[in-house]
Amino acid sequence: MTIEEIERLFHQITDRFTILPDAEVAIEIDPRVTTAEQIEKLRDVGFNRLSMGIQDFTPVVQAAIGRWQTLQQSEALYRTSRAYGFRGINMDLIYGLPNKPWSTLLIRLMKLFACILIASPSTAMLISLRSAPIRN
Repeated sequence: MTIEEIERLFHQITDRFTILPDAEVAIEIDPRVTTAEQIEKLRDVGFNRLSMGIQDFTPVVQAAIGRWQTLQQSEALYRTSRAYGFRGINMDLIYGLPNKPWSTLLIRLMKLFACILIASPSTAMLISLRSAPIRN
């Protein structure tokens, strides 16, 4: 999203809903493309919680879902977000993605725990992806 789109999004939300002063206002961000400028704008307009869509660090799974990112990218965005004052930060990993055998779950969990130890997010989530048939 551009800076202008972030502003427009938040204004559309606040035009339709009353946000209480103590509300947690969250948005999901992608560590591959989110910039420091976007993080700053998200904070400035009123978001106070970030959900980092990490998904998976396993190369075979990243290839299957077309989403390449490194632990270092996620860590850098986390540190940037903390520097801009975000205290509520999720790190989301998904299980049940294509090419993600259960036999590698321990390895993926170890990478998530390494990320947690490095970054100390306020929340780390392991989310199940359930596939449903597409209906026409």
